[in-house]
Amino acid sequence: MASQYITSGPPGNIHFFVVCTLIFFVHLFTHIGQAIFFRRLTPGALTSALLVLPYCLILYQQLFQNHIVTWGMIVISLPFAVLIVPVLLTAHWIGRNVV
Repeated sequence: MASQYITSGPPGNIHFFVVCTLIFFVHLFTHIGQAIFFRRLTPGALTSALLVLPYCLILYQQLFQNHIVTWGMIVISLPFAVLIVPVLLTAHWIGRNVV
């Protein structure tokens, strides 16, 4: 979506992209937090720290630097990112109880 913006102009779904990447960014802290809380390695902790965190930092640095995303877009997208929290909690509950 970011490359589409640069080559073709603003895409209609850049807000959806921002919401998804915000969720991706915030969710990585749950994996790292779980590893700290349980004082042992948890699934996703290494991947979050070594891959997802640098990816998100570089992604947002480039999006802000190229004026594709603004702080206003982040503020507008945050409520939608927060609305996904119950879905994530339900997915974790299903994973713990069903699997």
